[in-house]
Amino acid sequence: MAANGMKAIGWEYINLDDCWVGQERTSEGKIQPDAGRFPRGLQPVIEHVHSLGLRFGLYTSVGDTTCNNHGHPVGTWPRGGSYGHYKEDTETFASWGVDYVKVDWCGGKHGHSAEELHTNFSRWLNATGRPIHLELCRGYTHGPGELSSYVAKVAQSWRVAGDNRDDWLDGTARTIESFVNNSRLGGPYGWNYGDFLTTGGAGCA
Repeated sequence: MAANGMKAIGWEYINLDDCWVGQERTSEGKIQPDAGRFPRGLQPVIEHVHSLGLRFGLYTSVGDTTCNNHGHPVGTWPRGGSYGHYKEDTETFASWGVDYVKVDWCGGKHGHSAEELHTNFSRWLNATGRPIHLELCRGYTHGPGELSSYVAKVAQSWRVAGDNRDDWLDGTARTIESFVNNSRLGGPYGWNYGDFLTTGGAGCA
């Protein structure tokens, strides 16, 4: 991206999605990356991205597990979500130099609402003092007019559609419709987000 012209026309974030987190936290309760994938940790990766003039984003979940099972049987998934560790995780992300955090909606939420958990995570992220873009993924429905207005108060972007599919009618067209239905909340410093734009599958070729 830094060399092929994408950066020059405005692309600036390298965002690492699910499956980066390790099986266990440290004895102090701090999140850590998977040692097999990142034997030197994530900070050298982030520093390299920054050296190219780009920004780095990272994934977590408000629940106690993330959305991918890492190949483990149900019931034995790594407890890689941030539930119960919002303070530790946001402080860790800030210390690593993270610029963007995507917060998913997987794992146990123990009876708490999306508004409560998203608001709490946002407060801890702000408390770090580092400017970090917060993206909310799910935690609300995606139909016409159903996007909760609180998202614009606690985050810089939020999903307005479910996971996009490589299909025109059940993917791209549905996502575009979700943007139209929820356009009232979008504006400076707070933007509707439609998941990845995938092309080339059924109805897209």
